[in-house]
Amino acid sequence: MNAFSKLHPFTIFCYYVITLILLIWVGHPMLYLMMFALMFADYSLSVGGRRAVKAFLSSMCVALFCVVINPLLNHRGVTTLFLLGDTRITKESVGYGVYMAVLLLGTIFLFSCFSFVMTSEKIMTLTGRRFPSFSLLFSMILRLVPKTKKDFFEMTALHGNRPKVWSALVGKLMEDSVERSLAMKNKRYGRGKRTSFHQKKFRKQDWGILGSIGVMIVCVILFARLSPVRVQFFPNIRVEMYPALYWVMWAVYLAIPMEIKGKEELSWLLSRRKITGSIIRDR
Repeated sequence: MNAFSKLHPFTIFCYYVITLILLIWVGHPMLYLMMFALMFADYSLSVGGRRAVKAFLSSMCVALFCVVINPLLNHRGVTTLFLLGDTRITKESVGYGVYMAVLLLGTIFLFSCFSFVMTSEKIMTLTGRRFPSFSLLFSMILRLVPKTKKDFFEMTALHGNRPKVWSALVGKLMEDSVERSLAMKNKRYGRGKRTSFHQKKFRKQDWGILGSIGVMIVCVILFARLSPVRVQFFPNIRVEMYPALYWVMWAVYLAIPMEIKGKEELSWLLSRRKITGSIIRDR
């Protein structure tokens, strides 16, 4: 289990949501590149390198689509690279396409890390009492994608990839959704007070993460006021840089999940070394 997932669901939710808001507000391409690198590393540590590489390759198809399509549709910019028929391909439109691709990749892996640690049960724990309908719907959406993928491979292994398989898969998904909604209705879900088996309480680590989030918000606002930078792609590319301290601050903040996981692993290794005299984990 990811050590970061042991935190309170409210802490996890605040960290990822506020991080995304701050990243969009700052909007610097170097920051998006840093987000992509660190979130990819965090996702690799959580699910394994092979699975992370597969996710990266599938995401690259969408990112390359942005890089190719944007120069074909957006002809703004003053620097012409070449002419494709009557279409003018500009350096600024290509740069903006790369910028959007990096933003898309970073966002995909940010949400991948969020979905890994913030399970549907935690979402229902967090919002089930105040927003029962929303929490049930959101948990069903999170459950839909992996279940659809599993059912698809099982059905195609038995019957092949045919149109009838797709129609049967859609019918099965709709039937499962209706069955779950009826089951929750019979359990009187959303009526009266609801309890949860996740008996999470705020610990010192949760308060520390929330404090780090607050400090990060204040620092981002201060840098935006005291040392503003300009990022533009049209009519020409102009990307100003923040001081080095700003990037170090963001790197430490974005690496919080990996720092917590590394701290737990180091603690385990030291404890094992004291007990057995070895730092190698049993297989």
